[in-house]
Amino acid sequence: MNRLAQLALADQIAQAEQAVLRLLGGIETGVATGRTAEAYKSAIGRHGRAILDAGGRDALAAVTDRISDVPGREADRKALLAKLWADLERAPE
Repeated sequence: MNRLAQLALADQIAQAEQAVLRLLGGIETGVATGRTAEAYKSAIGRHGRAILDAGGRDALAAVTDRISDVPGREADRKALLAKLWADLERAPE
């Protein structure tokens, strides 16, 4: 893979990570409730798939660690991402 392709994949991962952070923020602050929260969770799942497709399991694990690295929210975020991305881990790369 050439350097340009690597940069494009890194950009896809970064964009998906930022989207997940925004969506999690909406869930955590209570802005997204009910059906909206379910839509946010579904979107988090789609972004997880994008991360996995772009960078593999290592990228998904690294994003999970970065997103979860928030004092007081680490366990909750890790649990939610594990739940939402569980099916992704079973899918072949």
